[in-house]
Amino acid sequence: MKRKYVNNLVVGVLCGFSIWMISIPLLGISEPWDAEGIAILFYPVSLVFAGVLSALPSPRHFLVGCVGVYFGQVLQWVLFHPGDGLWIIGAMFSLGFLLLSVIGGAVIYIIYRKRI
Repeated sequence: MKRKYVNNLVVGVLCGFSIWMISIPLLGISEPWDAEGIAILFYPVSLVFAGVLSALPSPRHFLVGCVGVYFGQVLQWVLFHPGDGLWIIGAMFSLGFLLLSVIGGAVIYIIYRKRI
């Protein structure tokens, strides 16, 4: 695997993992999509931001970073919710939210293409 792909993937995994780890102390809930009030924006905004960050190493390969964001979230569920069989449903549910990371990564890709 080429290094530029690996960089996007690693940043994506770290971002996806961090979203769920930060939500526990910040929001007081273990699943960020269960937030209420203004905190409901945390999950979608953090996914867009994760897409942006994961696209920065190599904007052409922003989709690799977005896949990393998804796998980072799944990794967090598997490691920190091992007895909870609902992580599979959460993983499927999160596939829909993956589009937000793709949008964030696509913005970086478009900016990159306009600069060239």
